[in-house]
Amino acid sequence: QGNMNGVPIALVNEDAGAAIDGKAVALGEQVIAQIMAPNPGMAGVAWTVLPSRAEATRQLGKNTYYAAIVIPSDYSARVSTLFSAETQTGPAQIEVLTNPAAGTFAGAEAQQ
Repeated sequence: QGNMNGVPIALVNEDAGAAIDGKAVALGEQVIAQIMAPNPGMAGVAWTVLPSRAEATRQLGKNTYYAAIVIPSDYSARVSTLFSAETQTGPAQIEVLTNPAAGTFAGAEAQQ
């Protein structure tokens, strides 16, 4: 881990946003901003934002990235249902895609 430098990991935000208490929110954007914020523990990662899960999958197949973090289109909508027992649709999930060709260490680090 101490020797990691420039580990390429892609980020994808497909979140469509939602309304919470009548106010538009884009929680996927907040998650991406938080991931990309300066963090000494993640200094060895080279983050790249990609436009779609399909593009991330394509780039993983070309060994461009070790992993991709994908925020799905319904992320904000699912989080917004946490505020109402009547509308809960299930947990909000963020997907981590790994590149098996990058090796088990890279996949494990991406999952972490």
